[in-house]
Amino acid sequence: MGTTTDYRKWAEECFEWARQASDESVRDQYAKMGQHWLEQAARTEPLTGLITPLEPKTAQKQKVA
Repeated sequence: MGTTTDYRKWAEECFEWARQASDESVRDQYAKMGQHWLEQAARTEPLTGLITPLEPKTAQKQKVA
């Protein structure tokens, strides 16, 4: 499973290929693939906030007066 960043990168690649394609049906297919990756990124985005990395716990020294 890719990350939201991966999905957006793949979408941009598909849209670039669509811009470069000389055949209309190929252009449409690349555009559809790009749209798919953008939709996948949108579905994945809300999930990224649910998983947070664990931060190492550090012992705090207490000052003795």
